[in-house]
Amino acid sequence: MTSDPVPARIRPAHVADAEAVAAVHAQAWRETYSGSVPDDVFAEMERTGPDGWRRALADPGGMATWLAERSGEVVGLAQAHAVGPGNVRPLQLSVLYVLRAHQGTGTGQRLLDVAVGDAPCFLWVAEDNPRAIAFYRRNGFEPDGAREIEERWGGVAGVRLVR
Repeated sequence: MTSDPVPARIRPAHVADAEAVAAVHAQAWRETYSGSVPDDVFAEMERTGPDGWRRALADPGGMATWLAERSGEVVGLAQAHAVGPGNVRPLQLSVLYVLRAHQGTGTGQRLLDVAVGDAPCFLWVAEDNPRAIAFYRRNGFEPDGAREIEERWGGVAGVRLVR
């Protein structure tokens, strides 16, 4: 783990954060999936991201979104929502990304703790992302055998993890 004397500040995201959230989301995707996701997917994220995040953050019944900030800059985000009965768990962690330069600082752990705590939960993670899978396993998540291919995200294969 990287030593960082000042932990990231975790706070709820607001509509005014849409541009920063979209930029971090797209940058984290580039850092994580470059080489396995076509460039047009990244370009589409960058083109539509700000408006999409603006709509999501303005929706009072939408997903809860948290930001990690360090020195006034957004360095990570997490998003979770209650999915209700009929799902493998009642809560889904939909998004958790930390920029590469801030990984290993405890920021991802703090975002996870705020977003879902220790609640029964599920999430989808790229099956070719061993670092993320190891992180989630350290937090009690295990694969349940479900797998999906996300064509809209360039054919990324995901596995479902539950706890």
